[in-house]
Amino acid sequence: MWHLETSWPAEQATLDTVTPITSALCNRVLQYGWRRCCLRALQALLRPAYRSSTDLLFVLPDFQGQYFEDAILRPITQETIDKALQAGDLCPAEAQLLTCFLDEGSRGIYAAVYGRLAGYAWVQDSGEYRFGRAGRLTIPPKVSVVKNLHVFPEFRGIKLGQKLNAARLAMINPRRTPVVFIVPENRYAIRNWEKYGFQRALEVKQWRWIGGSWHMKLTRLAKLPEAEPIARALDVTKKVRRGSHVGYEMLCLALRLTGIPWLLRELYARRKVTIINYHDPAPELFFEHIAYFSRNYSFVSIDKVARALERHDFSQMPPKPLLVTIDDGHAGNAKLFGTLARYKVPAVVYAVAGVVDTKRALWFECLRHEPDLLEDVKRSADERRRELLKEKYGHTDTREYDRRSCLSAQELHRFTSSGGTVGSHTLFHPLLDQCDDMTGEHECTASRSMLEGMLGTRVEHFALPNGNADQRIRTWIQKAGYRTCRTTRAGWATPYTDPLALPNFGIADTAGVRQAAIQACGLWDYLKMLTKGIWPREAHCCRAGQPL
Repeated sequence: MWHLETSWPAEQATLDTVTPITSALCNRVLQYGWRRCCLRALQALLRPAYRSSTDLLFVLPDFQGQYFEDAILRPITQETIDKALQAGDLCPAEAQLLTCFLDEGSRGIYAAVYGRLAGYAWVQDSGEYRFGRAGRLTIPPKVSVVKNLHVFPEFRGIKLGQKLNAARLAMINPRRTPVVFIVPENRYAIRNWEKYGFQRALEVKQWRWIGGSWHMKLTRLAKLPEAEPIARALDVTKKVRRGSHVGYEMLCLALRLTGIPWLLRELYARRKVTIINYHDPAPELFFEHIAYFSRNYSFVSIDKVARALERHDFSQMPPKPLLVTIDDGHAGNAKLFGTLARYKVPAVVYAVAGVVDTKRALWFECLRHEPDLLEDVKRSADERRRELLKEKYGHTDTREYDRRSCLSAQELHRFTSSGGTVGSHTLFHPLLDQCDDMTGEHECTASRSMLEGMLGTRVEHFALPNGNADQRIRTWIQKAGYRTCRTTRAGWATPYTDPLALPNFGIADTAGVRQAAIQACGLWDYLKMLTKGIWPREAHCCRAGQPL
């Protein structure tokens, strides 16, 4: 039998005699209990097929605001994060996370002890808040979410967490309702929040089978009117998440069991460069994808690939080289930079220069809910496309909207400073094969000049919008002075691949890990070609000197 009421020296002596693994297991059992630990172990065994998470929503009813002030607590700014990173108080991944909090509109405070960053806490009043495995909540008006408090280990034991807690509640407008999401296992956090007067309002359970779409179930634990806006917002989220990718995941699992993806990755493409591209994936899915790729590939930069292609020599390439590219530079891409920094991925963001650092919108976002019309517009001449968008939606290339749809110049600066590369994706993302010579050449050259002026670095890489290309476009790209051009043609890059016709494999933004693995190894695209009657040999990349 274990006796919990032991003196500290005896307990310390006991812990010192066991291995670190046994000590960790004992601590888990003492903290969560046998029943909860056994349940978590069972969930870990079932994780490949079934994943779930549960969150409790706590609400502070009748909030009238409060006052708190302490000289060591100050508001977080980008300058604060940069100084803490330079001083070594934050690692690059932590700095990127805090920067993302600022970008999404969160407000933070930090504690400064002896001139060092000792801890921080955050509150979010608007925008999208993420919780649990895949939960997303558009924060309703008059609601503030209390989030992310951290005290560094060397500063614990001086009640710094209590000060940060009280201060972030004091940051909230009295006309708003403070809420907080907590996992049920965190009994200490639950006890602390209940001391502040927070009450359980909702239980939010999320689950999915075999990598399918996440489902959500809401259970009301108390009749609190302050919790109703959150319940309605989560109910809308639940309804939007319809459809499932279970069929795709089952198919991809079957394909992986054949061993063909392993043969393609480990043998056929071992000395070739695999190039993949994303658009605007969810951060949690992107994290899972990059974690998988880090175990099975070697990440390389676009500059290293360009130098190898110019020398026609891949001998300096690591085995199974992988180049990660991101098209369009959507505003949501800023939330991916933390994952890229954590795994040290030298990715490429192909930015649409005329939309960067503005509130302009990409033209195809107007047609996102009309896929048939979008396909028709893609086949129309560029002038006709512009006229149709202006007549039907009032959209022009320079029209400003309520919010940014693409990255800012500051975000691109931070991306390049952490090892990333920015390439050009034209000025306003027209389909170049539908443009006249003057417009097409201007889109290629002006976008490079604009990005170079914005970032203060050379922009030498280009990606074709929609992958459409012909000999005219190749001439424009050469005149603009780009070293490489990425297409959407399926295939791998070899030492004799044309640098202005780089092939690539597209990764679906909603793909599970298994589907991403099948798409990255090339099997997915080649199976699609075969179903369309196209022999894969025809889709291989161009050799140097051949037309696009």
